[in-house]
Amino acid sequence: MKSRYEGLQNRLWGIREGCFFITLLSIAEEFNRRPVDFVDAVNMSFAKGWVKPDYTVVNDTAILSWLTGRKVTKEVVDRCGVVKGNQYSVAKHVNREGTAYHFRRRYFDVYEGSVTVRDGHVMCYYIYTIG
Repeated sequence: MKSRYEGLQNRLWGIREGCFFITLLSIAEEFNRRPVDFVDAVNMSFAKGWVKPDYTVVNDTAILSWLTGRKVTKEVVDRCGVVKGNQYSVAKHVNREGTAYHFRRRYFDVYEGSVTVRDGHVMCYYIYTIG
């Protein structure tokens, strides 16, 4: 019998780099107003090639579309004010050296105490519109 947990630990191995992936899950939960099944999200994202083994996100809009069942578009902007009701923002931070990135929602962070956020700066914002 095959279980959805089979090989899961192998796929979770690189979650240390998963801030963007987890941030996308938080957007889907906020939009859907219900929790996302983390195991299904990990398995589908790996199966479809939407994330790499280190959780580098390859196709963020595909992940959000699958999780929400809606069309998702993305805009990259330098500044971000108040977004519309069907829009969600993600801040992309870069460290001082320009060698590491961290993604977070504007009002909370999936990784508290990020040195990249503390010592770096916001590089840009991703604005997702969920239709």
